[in-house]
Amino acid sequence: MGKYLKGYSLYLKIILIIFLNIFLLYTCSKEDAWKRLYDQCVTLYQQGKYSEATELAEEALQLAEKTLGPEYPNMAQSLNNLAMLYRVHGKSAGAEPFCKRSLEIIEKALGPDHPQVATVLDYLANCYRKMGKLDEAKNLMARAEKIRLNK
Repeated sequence: MGKYLKGYSLYLKIILIIFLNIFLLYTCSKEDAWKRLYDQCVTLYQQGKYSEATELAEEALQLAEKTLGPEYPNMAQSLNNLAMLYRVHGKSAGAEPFCKRSLEIIEKALGPDHPQVATVLDYLANCYRKMGKLDEAKNLMARAEKIRLNK
């Protein structure tokens, strides 16, 4: 009987390894697809092709949300890209929700005192400044500075 259990246990381990590899390949391929879109978006932005970059940034965001999940850290990057592109188009009010959502994801993933949180706080503060919400911008910039000083 022990001989059969060892064979069955080995069989289960092999099946588990196969499923784990399939899962990793699926996740990596989706992340690679997101990364390609992200890189293309950055290139278009650097070339001053903001409308095309915005389309790709929206596509990258949708891909990350559908395939990697709404809390995946790459979502924050995609959201920041869209916020930046909206600001370039003079639509700071439209950028605000992207910045807020990015901040939530980064704080949850990395903690409220991580340097990346300070960067996103700066993005949101810039949106508020351009929208004339100077008190909110000042508060966010102070929080970002506090995070940087506590590194």
